Amino acid sequence: MRPPNPLLRTEIDDLLSDHSYSGLHYRHNRLVDYLPHVIPHLKSAAARNYHNVPPPICVQVQVTSACTTQCVMCDHWSEQRKNIGCDAWTSIFRDLASFGVRSLVFSGGEPTSRSDLPSLLTAARQAGHRLGMYTNGTMSGHTHGQRAEVLSAIRDNVDWVSISIDGLPGDDGTIRGTRSNPRIELLREFTAKLDRMGVHLAATVTLQQVNSKSDLQSVSNFIRDEIGIPNVTFKFVTGSVAALEMRPAFLLDEKAIESLLRQIREISSSKLKNTNLDYIRECLSRGVFSSTGIAAGEPVKSLYADRHLRCFTPFLFSLIDVDGEVFPCCHLYRDNHGLDALTLKFRERHSMGNVLRAGFAEVWNGDRYAMERQNLELIDPAKPDFTPCGECTRHCQHNLALSKISTQLAGKLDMIRDELPTIQQDGVPIWF
Repeated sequence: MRPPNPLLRTEIDDLLSDHSYSGLHYRHNRLVDYLPHVIPHLKSAAARNYHNVPPPICVQVQVTSACTTQCVMCDHWSEQRKNIGCDAWTSIFRDLASFGVRSLVFSGGEPTSRSDLPSLLTAARQAGHRLGMYTNGTMSGHTHGQRAEVLSAIRDNVDWVSISIDGLPGDDGTIRGTRSNPRIELLREFTAKLDRMGVHLAATVTLQQVNSKSDLQSVSNFIRDEIGIPNVTFKFVTGSVAALEMRPAFLLDEKAIESLLRQIREISSSKLKNTNLDYIRECLSRGVFSSTGIAAGEPVKSLYADRHLRCFTPFLFSLIDVDGEVFPCCHLYRDNHGLDALTLKFRERHSMGNVLRAGFAEVWNGDRYAMERQNLELIDPAKPDFTPCGECTRHCQHNLALSKISTQLAGKLDMIRDELPTIQQDGVPIWF
């Protein structure tokens, strides 16, 4: 153990303070939580060692393409693709664990639409993973007994659940193509049981044209008081005009953006406790998001154009699709946009390999991933192959922080861990 280094400690504290507003405590993805874990990855990036990268911190598994709602901003509900069976997924979970992956995010489509979801969750947990889940929470088409079984499996295996609810019942029903009353009743059942079971619950509201006139305080109060979800995260809808070669109807127009930004800037933080409105304010004031970018479905395009940042996502995260294809992130996979010809080309371009044909470690440290890491040494959404990078509000904060660390502390990476607060290096799950 090296002796304390006061000057380095001050540099680190300044960086941590500058990024203290970003990240979610229940996912442990604030910079102060995950920085000790990613030093080996930063060293690989600094050395341009792209074929021998440590295991990703987090992997997202798309366990189904089927969905139970028909959201206007997403094509998943209209995809008809065959799912990997439970036995194959169990082998993948074990393969990931043997390589050193510890955190998985279950997603879809709608993961609860799989009748064998309880078996999948149990298999992943038994393999040694800590789990999070994205869901719409509806579980329509399930019997009461099936819903109870799913909720018990989530209680026993999942640390956090993020539930998509796009506003008050009328707007949510319009966006999702559902009748609002049955959905709200099912959501109440879903959240009431999980809340009592101690699972961390959060709602995600995607701000788009349909719900652009919403009163954000009313939306937050409804989700908290009527649905029973204590934490609400707002996000701007994405769908890059350049990546889709058209302007989707769900994108916010300038008038709607100005109205929402006025609310976000003026509303009192005390009135919207347990939301991320302060975070969005910070992103707007610091130039992380731009109103012109929001209007074009690519909120961070100008950030990457102006700041010359590196993408660390191919070192820290991976996504496995419903058919075993591996992708570097959800945006280059085109998560919500799966049917148009350009999206299919993006998927073909950014597929890193298939875990049904090779082990994950072989894919992770293969030639395709090495080339992707090299190509993303500088994030440039102006390049045709990387236009979706302008949409990436999920990983932009990590890229901001880690690019700064790699630039300012490039020669001190070996010293950083000794200067950080004592954190259990292997015991803290991190979900990006």
